Amino acid sequence: MHRLIQSLLNLTDLVYLSRVQGPQTFKAEVEEYLNSHDVRFSRDETLQGYSRTNKFDFVVRRAERITAIRALSTKNPGYAKRIAVDTAFAILDVQKVQPAFRGVPLLDDSEGSNVWAGEPYSVLEKYAEQVVMWPSQKDLLLSLVA
Repeated sequence: MHRLIQSLLNLTDLVYLSRVQGPQTFKAEVEEYLNSHDVRFSRDETLQGYSRTNKFDFVVRRAERITAIRALSTKNPGYAKRIAVDTAFAILDVQKVQPAFRGVPLLDDSEGSNVWAGEPYSVLEKYAEQVVMWPSQKDLLLSLVA
């Protein structure tokens, strides 16, 4: 009986988390912004890391550096923590085999919900060279991909 209840609770969590993710339009908004500033990028690219392949939403290649952006959006604090940890790992994993790599987490804070405050932001700040808040710091994004 206990396992049945645990299974139902886990299923409820999965359904809830799948519904509270930010809209797909956030990535479209970022893509439009990069295009409007003539930034050349590839979309939904996987980069080989030390232990796995890691997917990034936007990858900008320059002669001396690869900048990969993950556009992160959610309204759920628990999911924010989970994707922050996964993003930090992906950045470290790729940096281990590609020293010219820079991973940039781009956090959707357009609703001012503070979902990124605390542990999610702290994890990203420790492992990413720069964390960018959207839309307040979107101009900083341009300097990172220039």
